[in-house]
This record gives sequence, structure tokens and C-alpha cells, in this order.
Amino acid sequence: MVYNGEVIREFSTNGAKKFSYEFDVELSESGWIIARAFEKSDKTIKFAHTSPIYVQIGQNKICRKESALFYANWCKELLAMSSADKERYATIIQREEVESLYRRAITFYENLVG
Repeated sequence: MVYNGEVIREFSTNGAKKFSYEFDVELSESGWIIARAFEKSDKTIKFAHTSPIYVQIGQNKICRKESALFYANWCKELLAMSSADKERYATIIQREEVESLYRRAITFYENLVG
């Protein structure tokens, strides 16, 4: 479980294909919370990520500068990897579409910071 970009709870599924767990969490500031999962294999890493649930506490803003910068930098890394790997996409158009999305995301997160 991740809250505002920081891992707040980790679970082990011990190889189970299905997993469910209930827990309480106390939140002190507005933000977002997501669940994500990783599974390592010999060839790759399987990754799943939920959409965020936004929590507003009082009149506090939801955006945290650290979180916005984290995602802006992550998108920059993804863009760099995409640009460097000429075999990643089936067509140039596909590459341009994906890289355009990375650029839009970078602008979005940088604008949150101001």
C-alpha cells in the first residue's frame, strides 16, 4: 500500500494467486492511496497498480511536491528508456504516441509543483 508516494504497508502473498487483506490506517494529511503488486520471474517483473483513491482532510491540498516530482522524474526516466530502445515499438507512430504521453505527464506533474 502506498500513501502519497510512500510505502505504508507491505504484504506477502506466499505465492497465492488471490489475496485479500483488511486493515485500518490513520491518515494525517490529504493525499492519495493506491495498492500495487510485484511478482518477479526469470524473464520479467509482473506489475499491477490500482487507480488512486483521493482523500481530503480538512482544507489541505491533496498534491505533495515530493510526489509530483517523483512522478515527473519517473516519466522522464521512462521517456529516456523509450527513446534509447529502438526495438521497443512496432512502428514509429506507436513510439511517438507513447512518448507524447510521457511528455504530457511530465508537464502535468511539473505544473503541479509550480
